[in-house]
Amino acid sequence: MCLWVLQNYKNCDYCNLDLRRDHAGQEETLTDVSLGLAKLQASASPRCACLDSSVCCLGTIPRYMSALLSLPRPLEILELPYLSLSPADLAYLSCSHHASTLQQLDLSENRLDESTLPSVRRLLSQASGSLRHLSLSGCGLTDGLLGLMLPSLGGCWALKSLALALNPLSMAGLMDLVRMAVRMPSLRHLLYPNPLEDYQPGLPDLPSSAQLLDWPLDETTDINTTSSQLSRVLMDGGRSDLFLTCDLLNYDYENLAD
Repeated sequence: MCLWVLQNYKNCDYCNLDLRRDHAGQEETLTDVSLGLAKLQASASPRCACLDSSVCCLGTIPRYMSALLSLPRPLEILELPYLSLSPADLAYLSCSHHASTLQQLDLSENRLDESTLPSVRRLLSQASGSLRHLSLSGCGLTDGLLGLMLPSLGGCWALKSLALALNPLSMAGLMDLVRMAVRMPSLRHLLYPNPLEDYQPGLPDLPSSAQLLDWPLDETTDINTTSSQLSRVLMDGGRSDLFLTCDLLNYDYENLAD
């Protein structure tokens, strides 16, 4: 099921599309979305857009990504989780006029790798002065990939919340992440992933976000040790104002206090 939301704060239009199989009237609905986008281009454009899906094979996504990003008024909120965005999609987004005005960006569950890294870094660079909330949870970020991304993340000087849950980081990678977070004076909330060392044995070398979500934590490991080490980094950096949590289920960045 795909949920498309175009919002101008007070006015919202919703269109629910099942793109897994053909339905009577489905093409008409898709056409209506295109016509709606065309009308928005000729009038007041939305500030917020969300294209959400639990389906990986969406042949229509590039078509509507292109239409969405061609809206003349720059977007402030863009939520694109679970869409299997391609390197071309991310490159297009990073070069769009929306990149420098984004205040809230959600790319959760879009798997990132070396082929997407240049576009993600460019996107973060363009949004560095405006971006306040960023979610890259479940994006397959390993220690190496995150390490290459840390300079770009650290350059987002206006960032207030960062979500990186369900990424396969070791304790060493997690410590590097928190050390970077400490150096970001505006950052107030960090949702971090449980390090791989805290899980029971048997995880594959590159576990998916679903595997990390379902795999049990090792009861013989003192989970408080991880929390204590991270708290020590905060204390050494004098950051009593930075809240760290790995509690994905209770994390709601939309209700975080500025």
